[in-house]
Amino acid sequence: MVRFINKKTGEIGEAYKIEKKIHIQFTEGGKEYQYDEKNIEILKDENVEPKTQENDKKNLMPVYSFKRKCYSAKCGKMTEILTYIKFDDGTDEDMVYPWDKNRLNKNKSPEAEMYHMENPSIEYYPIKVIGSDKEIDELMLKKFPKKIQTKYSGTQKRRYPMNICQYCGAKQGEYFIYEWVNKAIQKMEALPVFQMIESERRINQDAYEEQTAKALKEEYLKPKRAVVEGKNQIYIYSMIRTCHTCREKTEVLTYAKYDDGTGENLIYPWDKKRLNENKSFESEIRHMRYPTIEYYPIKVFGSDEDLDNIMLKMFPERISKKYLANVCQHCGAKQKSSYIYRKMNRIIKDMEELPVFKVVYNEF
Repeated sequence: MVRFINKKTGEIGEAYKIEKKIHIQFTEGGKEYQYDEKNIEILKDENVEPKTQENDKKNLMPVYSFKRKCYSAKCGKMTEILTYIKFDDGTDEDMVYPWDKNRLNKNKSPEAEMYHMENPSIEYYPIKVIGSDKEIDELMLKKFPKKIQTKYSGTQKRRYPMNICQYCGAKQGEYFIYEWVNKAIQKMEALPVFQMIESERRINQDAYEEQTAKALKEEYLKPKRAVVEGKNQIYIYSMIRTCHTCREKTEVLTYAKYDDGTGENLIYPWDKKRLNENKSFESEIRHMRYPTIEYYPIKVFGSDEDLDNIMLKMFPERISKKYLANVCQHCGAKQKSSYIYRKMNRIIKDMEELPVFKVVYNEF
């Protein structure tokens, strides 16, 4: 058997034979794979360090790199991104190519499955990338100070080490890296290893099996709850509006329910006939004073404290606990429920379709 290292991924492999034309056969009689000669380095047995306690202390961690378009619309250049990729299953184990999608799918949470249903382009694998782990993020910041800097995220309302554009210095946040890595794993694309760095973090060899067994047990013991369409389900809509403070376009999340005692979701196409039939006398008077607003009998974010608290629990990075209100992604200013109500009224009046951001469940 011949051992070799794939310099593109950092993975060490063992082949039955390697021909001069760099055709690699991993098993006797198996399929042959062709590698570019510059990506292959044959390792002699004496060059492969035995795994000793001293070597294990190094605990080398691969740092991956890829190119992506700068998030800043003013720049838009392809900039290099650095990130670690670890299993988020309690093991702190590094992910190496070929990606173990079977293990990732087994450990997906119900929330991840729901996110995937709403946005099928992303699998929402249980992985950690830069921005996910404070200790490893600090290590990345220390190792690559020119590429990674601590910046404030208006979306997550926190400061953390993140990549910056090599051209304009714009922030390249965690979510966009998570999305990119998800797609690479889904397509089984190898990401080049930028560098192997030493990490003090110890790998928990037994945590994966323990975590999987615990998750299966909890799922089995979880009481099955009947879902009543329109009551247990809450449709969360996403709308874009201009922030009253900074005048930037910001995303606002809201539920939309009939305010007629039913607790039913408003779903496109909007039932304007039902809404008009349930209008109060006061709403008709208000409409006469302000004809641009219909004053439909609806509930939006800010109208129901119980629903507002569910929103706060589900989206703590988007909803301010202090104000119990949406906050601007850019300046953090609160977005009043009156703004949301007026915007929703106009959308219903014009029969515009509103994108569903997520479907959550009301446990009460």
